[in-house]
Amino acid sequence: MHEIVCVGDVHEGLSFDFRIDPETGISERALDLHGNFAKAARWAIEHRASLFCILGDLFDRAHVAPVFREMVRRDVIEPLGHAGIEVWILAGNHDQPRRAVRSTSLDDYRGYAHVKVFRDPKMEVRDIDGRRIGFILIPYILVEQVRETLGKDVPRELAYEAARRTWQEWIRNRALDLKDADLRILFGHFEFQGVRYASTAPTEVVPNDFTFTPDMIPDAVDLVVFGHIHMHQTVGGKIVYAGAPERIDWGERLDPKGFLVIRP
Repeated sequence: MHEIVCVGDVHEGLSFDFRIDPETGISERALDLHGNFAKAARWAIEHRASLFCILGDLFDRAHVAPVFREMVRRDVIEPLGHAGIEVWILAGNHDQPRRAVRSTSLDDYRGYAHVKVFRDPKMEVRDIDGRRIGFILIPYILVEQVRETLGKDVPRELAYEAARRTWQEWIRNRALDLKDADLRILFGHFEFQGVRYASTAPTEVVPNDFTFTPDMIPDAVDLVVFGHIHMHQTVGGKIVYAGAPERIDWGERLDPKGFLVIRP
């Protein structure tokens, strides 16, 4: 009871070209991804969780076929709503549009009173089990968005460096705003310096990917929970990756999969 359930990188709508169901046109493998996602929602309902947070890349693309949006609505969004559980959806690098004015498949769920879709950074406060919890929410940032913010066309590496400074200051200020909270949690969808992508691969840096560094997380933030990396792991003590609920490719074949539960 009162748990916060975090799920990362579901990738609904990912295409597989084998074992296709002739009725739906969906691969059985794609249904595996969806099935594990739905299990996380059922766990949240059975344990009367307070909050269900999707940490980016709910969908594999900004626009997916209606059948995938309907499965998410039927098996996750509406059951959680009937159980009185609030749902937060952060945009990830796969389902964040290149231009902010464009709608995406995520926007299908904005009409539900219990659902919040975050495509821009926000701060939220909730009272959970007698404790005041402050949340800093940072969806994925695209280099195009950074350039628009700067108001000029700059090289990608310079844009990301400017973004790091901006994010560092913004997070620090939000943590100060939440100084009276009992707990401060940052949810995001990013690579963190020193992360591993899979147990079968060494630590690596992906070119052109925005990377968080330790100095961007102030001491006032108690816990950081990220999506984006599919391998569940802890980095630097208080940065935790939920990991993906199911294996996306063969590189993840040895990695345990599931979802994360926070008990504040």
